[in-house]
Amino acid sequence: MKKHQVAKLTFAVSMLMLLGVVTASAQRMERMQRMRMSPEDRAKVLADSLALDSTQTAQVVAIYKDQQDAMQKVREDNQGDFDAMRAAMTDLRTKTEEKIKAVLNDTQKAKYEEMLKNRPMGGMRGPRGGGGGY
Repeated sequence: MKKHQVAKLTFAVSMLMLLGVVTASAQRMERMQRMRMSPEDRAKVLADSLALDSTQTAQVVAIYKDQQDAMQKVREDNQGDFDAMRAAMTDLRTKTEEKIKAVLNDTQKAKYEEMLKNRPMGGMRGPRGGGGGY
């Protein structure tokens, strides 16, 4: 192969790698933005998805606010100990999901459980552990 062809090939491969990095970074940022939604915004997503009434929506907002406060405390208490932080956050997410289920009727609960089961890897459930999403 001539030097010119090698240079073109190297450039093309480099561009493909850069595109992959940029795409992965954009997906990561989107997940982070979802995770940083306010309790009110998160509750609105559920209200729209599950047809919550105003009382249920207010209860979900309160649940998400409690979770947000508890997660902040976990971050402060476990600075640097990521294993402890991950375990505590997972426990908090599980408890939050259970509290939300308690607010829902049977139809809503079934749909919510389906949402949890089908949430994308961005929800951080599955092989990588963790939680998040809804």
